[in-house]
Amino acid sequence: MPVPERLEQFAARHARTDPAPPTDPRVPLESAGGRNRRRVNGGPMEIWINPECSKCQSALTILDAEQADYTVRYYLEQPPTVEELNEVLAHLELEPWDIARLGEPLAGQLGLATWPREAADRDRWTAALAENPVLIQRPIITADDTASIARSPEAVHAALRRNDNDPTPSN
Repeated sequence: MPVPERLEQFAARHARTDPAPPTDPRVPLESAGGRNRRRVNGGPMEIWINPECSKCQSALTILDAEQADYTVRYYLEQPPTVEELNEVLAHLELEPWDIARLGEPLAGQLGLATWPREAADRDRWTAALAENPVLIQRPIITADDTASIARSPEAVHAALRRNDNDPTPSN
């Protein structure tokens, strides 16, 4: 299938139709207006994406192919809070500098590469990521008490396996 046709199909599957953004990042699509989040199969997983990112597009394609239940969060338009970032970082078992996109022009403008990477600097890093979500590595898949940076097909499949092994009953 030619690339333009695949991109059109991707855009059609993940299009946002309502211009009103939700006020609460955890509100399901049905009550949030759907602009910054899109529920697919009503699922417990959430994937933070930039729709322009090829890694995000690939991750969504895999989730769709596996008929996964997930919610899309357009995290550039609806940035995670510092608290959400801290929760995801705890699940990832990483520090904020580990998920920073240091190659972004904004990272260079802020001088992120030169910032100290010590426990005392963690809040500064987390605040910078929350204020500038373009600096957050993507895509990130979250589910209950797990999180994955899903840049490769293997990472997406691993996130699906972890979610499948969740003993929590679904409704």
